[in-house]
Amino acid sequence: MTILDRRLTPGALLIEGGAPPWWTQHVDLVLELGVSVQQAGGSVGVWGTGQWDNTPPDIWSGLEPDWLEVDPCNLLDVGLDRGRDRWTDRFGASSASFSVQDPDGNLSWDADDADDQLAVRPGREVRLTATVLGDGSTHAMWRGWIETIDDDFTPAAVPVAKFTAQDGYAQLAHINFGEGPIVGTGESSDERIHRLLDLAGWPADRRDIDLGAITVQGTNLARAVADDLGITADSEGGAVFSDREDRIAFRARDWLRTDPRATELQATIGGPLQDVCAASFVATRSAGDIVNDVQVARAGGTMQRFIDNTSIALYNHRTYSRSDYVCEDDEQVAVLGTRILKSRAGGHVRLPSLRITPTDNPVEWRFVCEVDYGWRVEVHYPTLDGTDWVRTVIVQGIAHDISPDGWETVLRVDDVSALIFAADVWDGPRGWDLATWSEVA
Repeated sequence: MTILDRRLTPGALLIEGGAPPWWTQHVDLVLELGVSVQQAGGSVGVWGTGQWDNTPPDIWSGLEPDWLEVDPCNLLDVGLDRGRDRWTDRFGASSASFSVQDPDGNLSWDADDADDQLAVRPGREVRLTATVLGDGSTHAMWRGWIETIDDDFTPAAVPVAKFTAQDGYAQLAHINFGEGPIVGTGESSDERIHRLLDLAGWPADRRDIDLGAITVQGTNLARAVADDLGITADSEGGAVFSDREDRIAFRARDWLRTDPRATELQATIGGPLQDVCAASFVATRSAGDIVNDVQVARAGGTMQRFIDNTSIALYNHRTYSRSDYVCEDDEQVAVLGTRILKSRAGGHVRLPSLRITPTDNPVEWRFVCEVDYGWRVEVHYPTLDGTDWVRTVIVQGIAHDISPDGWETVLRVDDVSALIFAADVWDGPRGWDLATWSEVA
């Protein structure tokens, strides 16, 4: 078989398939592989502007690949997992897995071809989109990069290619420049994010960066790029992550209290006025949620301590300690310490997650295809005595398990009450013209 034969062309994956999954009546799910990149003059590039393992800026050229749709009749299952559990956690890399029937061997490894000439190989991009047939809306579900391909060859069965993939944040985690001279002293947190992405060669059009609220210490770039991005976001009190279109997103300190999707109700789950029916959820009271002695410091700064004695009396002593923030002054760290304490000192019932299995309601299908980080949703549970148990939560993580048997979406959420912290009062470190008005001393 020649290398040319191994290049995928439209229609190469089409075979006679069985009956499609029942949920295809409601959603058109499209999986696409980025099999090549068009260069000037129409030639096909091996990767972007260079080999995938070259030094920057050849890693990510910013050019769109040629996207080839996988025949949906061959798509067996898809799993997506992205996000975090609570607002105080750092976002990690998101991941995807999918299995595809491969009767013609277009997706499999072949000893006749050089590894770097295979059309489908680790390092290629992949994306998943969904169109809700009930209203025609199309939603980016996930985009990232193939990490592994396992070929399942079972006698008398159609071969299956099993893929795992990770997002761009995971790709940045592979980059470590090594220790160098200190740079960037006094720059804002968003400037630091841009500096790191520039050094990693991440395309400017694949970024969504908020203006930061803090200034940061210099960096010697000794951390891996993803960790340096993470510590910057942690010090801001914000977040950095790869979004659904694999853009690196940076969110500033107050994003979960100012973003309209977090301040305005996006959906009601359960109850008589439900937009979406919850399959199940579990309410929990966990000591692991409680922190009542917060000790925080910036690198080279003074340790500051914030204590809630009432919480200690009720739930025993539970400490949170961290001394590696890169804020430029101690007042910025004090804001973080106060927020963490106010968020975690109280012991209350909360919903860590809720499970949704959409059926024939177009509103439900649009919700599971569109829901994202920071969405405010209200969960209702009508109790047997006729009362309505209600929790308002903010979405922090999303997982999808999609197969011929069904579609299940699990949301990891944090209570809105965890985000009503006391800090940044009008005469506090950030002043009356920078603080959020709803906060109190």
